[in-house]
Amino acid sequence: EIPYKYFLMDSWWYYMGVGGGVSDWVGRSDVYPHGNAYVRNATGWPIMGHNRYWAIDNVYCSQNGGDYDFVVEKKGDPSDTAKRFKNFAWPTEQRFWDDIMYNSSQWGLFMYEQDWLGSEFADRVSALTRNASLARQWLRQMGAAAEKHGIAVQYCMPFARHLLASLEVPAVTQARASDDYKPSDRQWAIGGQAVLMDALGLAPSKDSFWSSAEQPGNPYEDTPFASEPFSELQAAVTSLSA
Repeated sequence: EIPYKYFLMDSWWYYMGVGGGVSDWVGRSDVYPHGNAYVRNATGWPIMGHNRYWAIDNVYCSQNGGDYDFVVEKKGDPSDTAKRFKNFAWPTEQRFWDDIMYNSSQWGLFMYEQDWLGSEFADRVSALTRNASLARQWLRQMGAAAEKHGIAVQYCMPFARHLLASLEVPAVTQARASDDYKPSDRQWAIGGQAVLMDALGLAPSKDSFWSSAEQPGNPYEDTPFASEPFSELQAAVTSLSA
């Protein structure tokens, strides 16, 4: 038996809205009909929860009848595939993060993964690049709420600026050093990023991988990525990178 210690819920478990953003960060009823807490109680595993950017139609923001202040940016036609990733929202209140982290701690969240960091800053949430302090406020609010409720934070797909910002956010304990996994794509090569992360006191995290070369029924069949020739190397890098 493999002694599983925790469980990563990636980007498939919550509700998504306009442009693929998060509309409601709770377990979908078709995925977890008994709720997230049921999974935690049935397995005993702490849960690591993935999150991405917030959709403009999310249930939390006051513009949609929610309880919290958000900056909402509508810059593209949601029906236009080329422009659908131009509509974003982000929370401005500490109260929002306090409530999200508290509620999540009740169903077993032990680590919050903030993904899409580079994209949010590069070309998506323009307010974060026009104002000198908003991005810092956002990361510090997130981290303060996580620390308050005993939850660690992982920065995923970060720029160097995010890694440096983690120095004043104690809840951030690790960062993704690899790209997203695809079989046979050398995703195990994380040495360059790991040097910087280690210098900043962060554990370098590598994305998941196939532990055996062949996975019948996988979505990459009949492509150059149909098998994983370096499963043992993947396992070694995962172990040695903490």
